[in-house]
Amino acid sequence: MKHLRLERFTAALRDGKPDARTAAWMQAMNLGFHEEPMPEAGLLAMTGAFTIDGRTLTGVYDEHVPGLSLNPQYPVGTYGSLVKSLNTGGGNLLRAHLITAVTVRPSHRRRGILRRMITEDLALAKANGLAIAALTASEATIYGRYGFGRATAINRVQLSVRDGIGLLAPAAGSVIAADPASLLELGPRIFAAQHAATAGSIDHPYFYTRFTTGEWADEEQVKPLAGLRAAIHLGPGGEPDGYVTYVFAGWDKKPAQLKIKSLVAANAAARHGLWEYLGAHDLIECVTGPAPIDDALPWTLTDARAYEITASHDHLWLRILDVPAALASRPYAHDGTLVLRVRDSLGHASGTFGLRAASGSATVELLAEESDADIELDVTALSSLFLGGVPVRRLAEAGRIAGGSEVLAGMAELFAVDVLPYCETGF
Repeated sequence: MKHLRLERFTAALRDGKPDARTAAWMQAMNLGFHEEPMPEAGLLAMTGAFTIDGRTLTGVYDEHVPGLSLNPQYPVGTYGSLVKSLNTGGGNLLRAHLITAVTVRPSHRRRGILRRMITEDLALAKANGLAIAALTASEATIYGRYGFGRATAINRVQLSVRDGIGLLAPAAGSVIAADPASLLELGPRIFAAQHAATAGSIDHPYFYTRFTTGEWADEEQVKPLAGLRAAIHLGPGGEPDGYVTYVFAGWDKKPAQLKIKSLVAANAAARHGLWEYLGAHDLIECVTGPAPIDDALPWTLTDARAYEITASHDHLWLRILDVPAALASRPYAHDGTLVLRVRDSLGHASGTFGLRAASGSATVELLAEESDADIELDVTALSSLFLGGVPVRRLAEAGRIAGGSEVLAGMAELFAVDVLPYCETGF
């Protein structure tokens, strides 16, 4: 990285404004994601959000960039990180190192910028005692080389509601229209209940609070989202246990539709009740939004064919940094033992490990290097298997896991889950 300088820092204010380094980093990030330049008010709001999250910002600067370049003070590479919890199943919350805002300017590709940013950052995360790293990838071919594996997926669905929504098992409780601003304090409390109940869930970064109320359109557009509406689900006792925010797509959009921006529910009754509410809007022909791969909604519809999956893609990518700590953090439905030999080109997860599961939990220890292993795999495959969202059999058939058929069957039983993991948090 000749003539390139890497700096790691936290967002800072000077005289009530983001300092020059913070502002330049944010503008470079928006440039990398093809967003408009951020106005001064947006820079100030984002700096506050980054401070609340405790984000670390990394910038790579070209000391010999020509003077004609777009603002020579902008970094040519950006990278951000923060720590939030990951639900590993059974309500177990594991501190996870989240990676975000990764950009490299087109003029500076193939100079090792991303490799240096990510390898140094992962080493620091491991040194700080974090067992796992996570990201949501805009491209599917980049992060496998650094040990990340696809761990959860998400669907985009369209539900025909021309005749409303009929449920075979009517949802308990009721739904009320609400001002999105009312979710400023209530929204995080409801999400906390969903987060605690959902394997694969990542705790919301701070910007979700403003995103939910409509004050910010999204993380890159720190400006109000016009036309946002909200509704709150009340449980049988009147307690709020779910909410939805949504927009009307406009009369020029055919068929006439509502688009879900955020749907958060502590239980299935709240989720189904909110969908039923959306389907009761006059003049609306369909509702679109994100949904879990393992969604119960189509199974309670009187017309299951009204539910159409329009897209499906990977969402959460995980990267194990500490094998014993990570594997011991998740529940196990069956008892058993397993010896894993893990390969890791970066060295963080390399080794031979003995796993012993009993009574729902496991102990994991590093064994001598020459110990016989039942299973051999790389850290990318193990990270995909970690939450149980990717079957052992699939990766074995793909040549990603080596082991005898009986051992593979035992591993599949150990890592199996009743409900596929789901993450609706983007970062």
